[in-house]
Amino acid sequence: MKFSVDRSLAAHQSLRPDVEAILRGLPATALFHDAHDLKHPLTQYRLSLAAIEEAWLRVLDLHERARLAAAMELQETGETELSGAYRQLLERLNEHFDAAHSILRSLRPPIPAKAFNFHTQFLDKTSLPGWRAFKDGVQKKYRDARLGRVVNLLKHDQAQLRSVRLLSDDTIALGFYVEGARGAGTIGPHKKVHALWRDCETAYSYAFDMLTHFLGIFQVAEALQHCVALTIKQDHRLDVAPVYLASEPGNRWSKLCIALSNLPLDFFPDEREQRRPVVACYNDASALKVSAEAPGRWPRLASYEVTSTIVPQEGALSVIVPYFNKRPNPYSASGLEGQSAD
Repeated sequence: MKFSVDRSLAAHQSLRPDVEAILRGLPATALFHDAHDLKHPLTQYRLSLAAIEEAWLRVLDLHERARLAAAMELQETGETELSGAYRQLLERLNEHFDAAHSILRSLRPPIPAKAFNFHTQFLDKTSLPGWRAFKDGVQKKYRDARLGRVVNLLKHDQAQLRSVRLLSDDTIALGFYVEGARGAGTIGPHKKVHALWRDCETAYSYAFDMLTHFLGIFQVAEALQHCVALTIKQDHRLDVAPVYLASEPGNRWSKLCIALSNLPLDFFPDEREQRRPVVACYNDASALKVSAEAPGRWPRLASYEVTSTIVPQEGALSVIVPYFNKRPNPYSASGLEGQSAD
């Protein structure tokens, strides 16, 4: 599915998703957040993005330090700290959907004598215009298929993020896999989130995963905006005019856009064959383009070295390492030589 968003200071005064301007333009008569004991929809959206910005900028700083340490072949690269920070980012991204649900709930009054524990139950009951498209689209294809699945495993299945480093002549790809049980006393990449690629287990590179999630933020924003506009049109016969607010120079969102645009595209072998998320931003933050490109034909990695973080666990007899066909001893799985599969 093609997706592309263009933002510029000249046209929008900000690089932030357009739905923020739509929420700023909502008339007070069309909102019921107070009746639901919720914050104003604009406040909810901005708070959610602020939490994401803070977590993401920390990840990018740690990622850059870890890549430099790996390039210098330092003993301590900080990848464990990086994976911990990345887990927090994934949680904030997942919570962004909760904010979207809360915003949509604010568009309709409470149902008398009905209590709903979850926003989604209320939205199902009220048949909010565009809600089914939101659920069947970005929520099902992005959150449920990838982001939410990873976060749920981390929260409820005792899963952990384990670091993976792939080095070749011109690539320093850092990433992670979600560790899960694989049977017979073996642990490795969780089968619910990591697919096989050419008979090898796989992982997620931070570069590919971060670009995917940044694309996801704009996909959520577009779906949310569509739902809001349809509801206001149907319920109040109004077209919401966006109210743009000029961003301050050097704001955190602009820094995030620039940093992701300059992120080295060091992907893992299987990711090189997938549809690539693209973030392109001028270094003065004057314009931004976010899109998904068709799968490209990148040069194949003829050989590479795989290093994975392995934590000895009682009851775990062996470990499966991504991009390596064998099951190595838990105490000697660092610095394995791998070859790309034919």
